[in-house]
Amino acid sequence: TAEGNALVIRQTAAVGAAPLVGVQWALGVVPSSVAVLVPGNSGLRFGPGAPDGDWSFEYPVGWEAQFVLLQGKRGGFLIWSDDQAGRFKTLWLNRRAGRARLAFETRADAPFSAVERLRSVTWRVQPYQGSWLEGARLYREWAEQAYGLAAIRARRPAWMARIRCVVIAPLDRALLEDLAQRLQPAETLLYVPHWRRDGYDRNYPDYTAVPEFGPWCERARALG
Repeated sequence: TAEGNALVIRQTAAVGAAPLVGVQWALGVVPSSVAVLVPGNSGLRFGPGAPDGDWSFEYPVGWEAQFVLLQGKRGGFLIWSDDQAGRFKTLWLNRRAGRARLAFETRADAPFSAVERLRSVTWRVQPYQGSWLEGARLYREWAEQAYGLAAIRARRPAWMARIRCVVIAPLDRALLEDLAQRLQPAETLLYVPHWRRDGYDRNYPDYTAVPEFGPWCERARALG
């Protein structure tokens, strides 16, 4: 259906016998001249020159925000869900010869063995003019209202407003020295996922650090 200038997609799926895991809809071939921007794995751009391959992004883990941007020369399309319940979703991206195919899946809640009917979240395909920033603004304005982001932002420490670059950083001293020369340290946030002795996302609540983490932090602070 159409709502304003947006195409709205809602699906209902049913099977004769469980399990029913999910329901999805797919978008045909996206031309190679159009960049696919995914807010997943800290942000990915599948544009001209990007490699071919197959990817999947799980919301809300690897797909951090429930939207995708298709960016052309003069504008593009924001494809997004207005789901506020945090339902699990999957974005499938297939890229061949520079052209992309996308599929948007709504997942059922486990246990799947009890699911025979499923209604998808609401998906919206909304056009915009200008750069990808305009498409992102449309989603951000909705998210600010839906999730009360203005109140959250008011509680942030002052240093966060200065951040212009986020680096997912290994404990590499040489790289740290190089970053300090190439970036403004006060405007840079270093995200260090592998600082624990037991590795990423394992064996909580043991927060024992690897030996090199302390000296690395001291040097980072000394560099600003």
